[in-house]
Amino acid sequence: MNRPLPLASPGTVREGGRGGAGERPRFGRRLEAVRRFVWIAASDVFGGTPRPFATQIETPGGARKRAVMERVAAAFATTPADAWTFASVDVPASGFVFTRSDGRTLQVRLHRKTEKAAYADTTHFRVSYRFDGPLEERERAFLDRMIAQLRASEPALEGTDGFPHVILERVAAEVTVYPQNNCVELRPSLACNHHCGFCNSVDRSIDNVMQGAAELLGTIDAVAAQPVRSAVISGGEPTLLRDLPRAIEALADRGFSVELQTNGMALSDPEYAERLRRAGLRRALISLHSHDEALSDERITRFPGGWRKTVAGIDAALAHGIDVHLSHVVHADNRGGLRAFLELVKTRWGRKVRVRLAFVAPTGDAVENFDAQVPSLPDALPGIREGFAFAERHRLRLVLVGYCGIPPCLLRPHESFSDVCYAPAATFPDDHVKTDACRECVYVERCPGLWSEYFRRHGDPGLRPIRRGRHLPKLMRWWRYE
Repeated sequence: MNRPLPLASPGTVREGGRGGAGERPRFGRRLEAVRRFVWIAASDVFGGTPRPFATQIETPGGARKRAVMERVAAAFATTPADAWTFASVDVPASGFVFTRSDGRTLQVRLHRKTEKAAYADTTHFRVSYRFDGPLEERERAFLDRMIAQLRASEPALEGTDGFPHVILERVAAEVTVYPQNNCVELRPSLACNHHCGFCNSVDRSIDNVMQGAAELLGTIDAVAAQPVRSAVISGGEPTLLRDLPRAIEALADRGFSVELQTNGMALSDPEYAERLRRAGLRRALISLHSHDEALSDERITRFPGGWRKTVAGIDAALAHGIDVHLSHVVHADNRGGLRAFLELVKTRWGRKVRVRLAFVAPTGDAVENFDAQVPSLPDALPGIREGFAFAERHRLRLVLVGYCGIPPCLLRPHESFSDVCYAPAATFPDDHVKTDACRECVYVERCPGLWSEYFRRHGDPGLRPIRRGRHLPKLMRWWRYE
């Protein structure tokens, strides 16, 4: 049985002063927020709301790389080149582009010394080329002269602006923009001190990740140019980054409403929670996947003592005026415990917090651990419906993220908890499927259906069309969640 935890005392929060919980944002920050609101509202009216998209933002390392490559290119420009002319640097490809009068192009590319195949070597790089055709003797002689020039220019660049390593650095970070949700998602790191077996952020090859808070800080101007009002800092676990408060402050100063997605353990330090609030943090989405301390620490997060730190972090965030949403993922280990979890929410926090419920998605670690992490929906739904009935009786703030795999037809009579019922029509990726029954459903254009991997493993859980309720009022969602 869990021992009760003491509630955080709001009396420890300092009122007034630059960092108190009662502090109003600086006038300039408020002005930027109003300006951003007006800009986005005008964009929605006159331009419509585009679909989610990814955009590449040049990092500080990319700017340094461009500067160094242009210094190298200056030497190329003074080298006799016969019919060839230096045209440009290709920063992402670490290459130099040459053209000639007949329109043909030749590119010289630099690679790490560990690359196996290359045309030639310099002191620091292996060199390859791209040419639209076989190299003739004249082109080969020109290429050899350019490589010789590159070798000659390397000593003068030694130790300046990070040379030679800067030449091989990443030049851009990819950020995802969600215009319909009015937010941009930023991942400064994928490192995490929890080890959840269903985590979808463990694939280190994903594009939507930066290399630390310093890189995020270096891209603030480009992020601020995105047509959204909110910035979501996700991970991994962002609180592991030393410069996280500076990143939050920089985003808030540009008019963003900042949300932090975290396991909440760092917020158990009241001084740190206050520091983030002072920096401009408005909302924290804190992961808490069980009411049971032992289950959470031993089987879910696999971090001894983590459950208590997370609960204390929720208390401290609320005490310091941070809006708290709880992320709760239903998976194999907790599939029957939603009601007990919501009883904890009711007893400890009541309507001070909101719960974002999701069903485990077969992505990330959950693909490799499918049998251990992804239960069948017929097994999980009775516990979910029981939880919804409890939430409805006690007016808890709760919403189910429909994209994560439970269509509203499976929730009846509690389908109004699903955000699908209030969402606009959308186009969903190929990793989701629908059955013939979905064609007759009023939510067919809003519902993503089932994850294709779930359907392949478990089959149809009993999808049936909903023929009424097409226009659930937004007031219903406000009552449920807001």
